[in-house]
This record gives sequence, C-alpha cells and structure tokens, in this order.
Amino acid sequence: LENVLMQKKESVKSLKIALSKFNSLDERIKGLNLLQLVLNEIYGRKEEAKNIFTEACKLITQNSHYTLAACNLLRNCMNYYKHNDAIWYYQTAMQIAKKYKSNIDIAFVLNNYAFVHLKNGQLEKAYYGFEKAKEILDEYKIHESSYALVNMALCKLFNKDYEAAKSFLLEALVWNRSLYIDYVIKIHLANCYYHLDEISSYVKTSK
Repeated sequence: LENVLMQKKESVKSLKIALSKFNSLDERIKGLNLLQLVLNEIYGRKEEAKNIFTEACKLITQNSHYTLAACNLLRNCMNYYKHNDAIWYYQTAMQIAKKYKSNIDIAFVLNNYAFVHLKNGQLEKAYYGFEKAKEILDEYKIHESSYALVNMALCKLFNKDYEAAKSFLLEALVWNRSLYIDYVIKIHLANCYYHLDEISSYVKTSK
C-alpha cells in the first residue's frame, strides 16, 4: 500500500522488516521482488535494486524454484536487461506461467517482453505484445489492462498518432486504480492534447 501511495522509502522499510521474518523460499522471492521494484523507482538506488534482483534470481536457479513467485520476479528483468540479455528471463517466466495455466501471468509476461521490442524500436512487435496482453486482461482482470493500454498508447505516440494514443489513455484512465499509473496517464495525455492543439484540455490535465 505504501508503494501504491508513492511512499517509496516507507515501503522499503516495511519490506526489509518483512524479509527478516519470512521462512519460506517462496515468500523470500516475493519480498525481494517487491523490494527491487520499489528501489528501482527511487532516484540513485537502481544499482541496489539490480543487486537484489540478481540475488533473487540466484535463489530461483540454485534451488530450481520455478513457481509463480519466480515468474513474477523474472518478468521484471526489463528494468535491468534488454536485447538478447532479457530473453532467458522472459522465456523462463512464460514457461512457468503456462505450466501453472495462469492467464494473468501470461498477460504480464507478454506486456513486459513487449517492452524489450519497444526499447529496440520494434514498434509493431511491441504493439502486438501489448495488445495480446490487454486482450487477456480484459477477460480476467480488466483494471490491470490500464498498464497495457498505456503501453499501446506509447507505441502510437512514437508514431505521432496522437489521436489513437489519446483514445487508449482515456480508456486506461477509466480502469486504472493506481496513483502511479494515474500520473503516467495524465503526463502522456497532456502530450497528446498539446500536439492535437486541444489547449484547454492540455492546461486542465497539466495541473
């Protein structure tokens, strides 16, 4: 909750306390995953986050602990790896998601893997991944579709299709429940309004 409310430093403190109390390997991997995600979003602590991610990956491989907790961690490799360096993480995460027949996890692996294509400038591949993720989330967990919608909008923004991007962002705004994503949506919406010369909407969104 602290993380969702953008109380990042408080969240780190709580997670470190939790990690000191966990007994099972699965709980530890979940805790390390959350900790590296939060640290990655705090300025100047990315290297610390990467070290924690690496530590958790070692726990997974050394113990052959390929559970959904491992899937959730591995699919977040996009924060530290790109291009071919990311492939093993995503392939392993997808294998786990399919093994457990978890459609939600399949959707998030698709979404995150598409980021690799986006960073590589492969917009069509990226859009396809985001779109497939959204289709699954629409059926199983629609409020989470806001993440995929924002990413689809990014693809349109890179192509300077501001009208399409705006449409995706407005839809994302309907389903979103995250304060963090709310900020992201409004920043991109302001960009769309500016380029579409919708000045009143731009001013309102920028406040």
